Amino acid sequence: MEPDMYVSWSSASAQATSNTSAAQSSSQITQKQLSTGKSVSDSSENMALWAMATASYSQAGAVSTLSSSQQALTMPLAANTQSAIGAVSDTLNAMRDNLVALQGGGDQNAILQSLQAQGQALTSAVSGAGLNGVNLLDGSSGSQGSTFLLSYAENSDGGPQTDSVNVAAANLVNSGGSGTLQAAQAAGSSSTTNLTSLTASDVSTAKIAQTLSNLNAAQAQLQDVAASIGALSNMVDTANTSATTSQDNLANATAGMDNADMGAVAAQLSASQVQQQLSILAQGVANRSSANVLKLFQQSAG
Repeated sequence: MEPDMYVSWSSASAQATSNTSAAQSSSQITQKQLSTGKSVSDSSENMALWAMATASYSQAGAVSTLSSSQQALTMPLAANTQSAIGAVSDTLNAMRDNLVALQGGGDQNAILQSLQAQGQALTSAVSGAGLNGVNLLDGSSGSQGSTFLLSYAENSDGGPQTDSVNVAAANLVNSGGSGTLQAAQAAGSSSTTNLTSLTASDVSTAKIAQTLSNLNAAQAQLQDVAASIGALSNMVDTANTSATTSQDNLANATAGMDNADMGAVAAQLSASQVQQQLSILAQGVANRSSANVLKLFQQSAG
């Protein structure tokens, strides 16, 4: 009876097969890094690094959106409002000059016409202060004022951390006729003055002093509004600079986490390809060796 003959897969062949598989896997990962530019493309490659990079991308996106919103909306709105306040202030100064001139014996009819035109300019300046449906001077924001987002960040558990500023409502001119410029009244004054639509009575000898006093009171209130809008403008400018810096820092940090070193990756790809070729060659040699041993056994059995 012929003895049973059994030839196992050689250890050399098994090792060569393992090396070939590892080289192929390494080559695939390296090729993916070259095509995406990322050292980690998904969570399966490095869960911790992928999670940190994803969180950074998310925060960077939110900060970028905030920065863009500030540049496109809040900053232009603050600038537009400041410009309108400047125009209102200049007009009130011109109206004061007219009232003083009238007190000095100027032509009442001519000065009244000029004052009325200036009153219309006040209304136009306030209505023109709006931007994208938001007007900080016409009372449309309501008694609660308007709130603007200044900063955005994320805490350790991913929750948002924000900082906002509320701008008190200003109501210089409104459709109801109750705005600061429409119902100007100094402390102790017995009646109000509608500076946007002065009448002959308002500039009469009996009332001109009161009209002038009410105008001065309105301009004092305007300065409070100007200070509030100026503070908003400064805060948004500072916040936007900070947001831009934060955006750059997050981008750099994220790039440091998952951006591939393309030079090193290219070198690694070349090495992987060489290793893969050598592994395939080694596997072929090992397989041929095993085949030769099997052939010897077969010949002996024959």
